[in-house]
Amino acid sequence: LPLILISACSHQSVLSIPEKANYFVANEHGKEISSKELIQQLVNSDVIYLGEIHDNPDHHATQLDIIKKLIGAGKKPVIGFEFFSREQTSWLLSFTSKSKHSFRPLTEDKASELLRHRLGWNQREDWNFYYPFLELAKKHDLQVFGADIHQGIRIRMARAGIDNMMSIEKNDLPSKVGEDSEEYKQLIYQELREGHCNMASDELVTKLYKTISLRNAYMAQSIHSMFDDQSQKQKEPIVMILGRGHIDYDAGVKSQLQHLNPSIRQLNIGLYENNKSTADDHIQKITNPVHGLNRHNLYAITADRSKKQVDHCAAFKKHKSGS
Repeated sequence: LPLILISACSHQSVLSIPEKANYFVANEHGKEISSKELIQQLVNSDVIYLGEIHDNPDHHATQLDIIKKLIGAGKKPVIGFEFFSREQTSWLLSFTSKSKHSFRPLTEDKASELLRHRLGWNQREDWNFYYPFLELAKKHDLQVFGADIHQGIRIRMARAGIDNMMSIEKNDLPSKVGEDSEEYKQLIYQELREGHCNMASDELVTKLYKTISLRNAYMAQSIHSMFDDQSQKQKEPIVMILGRGHIDYDAGVKSQLQHLNPSIRQLNIGLYENNKSTADDHIQKITNPVHGLNRHNLYAITADRSKKQVDHCAAFKKHKSGS
């Protein structure tokens, strides 16, 4: 969780997104809904969150399929990304725009290579997970934007703490963050401690929590800005591609945007993998409220990757036991 929420994830080795999305969608009660019901909820929403597990190719295929459903329904969705910072929006728009002011005529490979270089993604193997969204936006003339805080500032916040940063570093950060519920706060604190094998100091956990809260508020501001930029007569749904942790417990970015504008209609879709237990048991498990909080409005369930779970705390446990 700390790596996902603060550094925007580790750089996993990936190949490509599957051509065909294989998933089904369940409501908050664990009941599967039809494609028609899904589309109806999509088109009636102003902001749609598609909360992924970053290194799951099926999640990205599902996200692309959902965006294509919106396009098929006559919408021109705006696509926002956690993985790109707000300052990179102009590079993204220069690439996807069909205007004469966009990139000089280049081959597809050259244009992709140039964009990747400008975004600082040359060494990132997960480029193939996010580039197809930009290709889709370019094909359908969709607006795109980066929503997150610059990575350098995120890392400084997590290490030094917001109170120890220079004014110039904090100049563009939210001056006010909406208050999280006590239930949500305690759940995130618990996950941060467990993510650090219960060895992190209270001071570090507090710094990490403040960093997460500021990122959520910052991304909410980015979404709100894009929402306001659209004509009242031609508002299109904004689809946010982001880590599931940023919208977990139906809070995070969603609740921060609610603080900014309660009238915006938000749809929170969490993407999950089916595990080796029966599908019905698994769906009930993930849709059950946690300390009274529903995790999402809808749940998109993809196939199980049969990925062996690695206990990243095993080495610490061994050292602590003295074995």
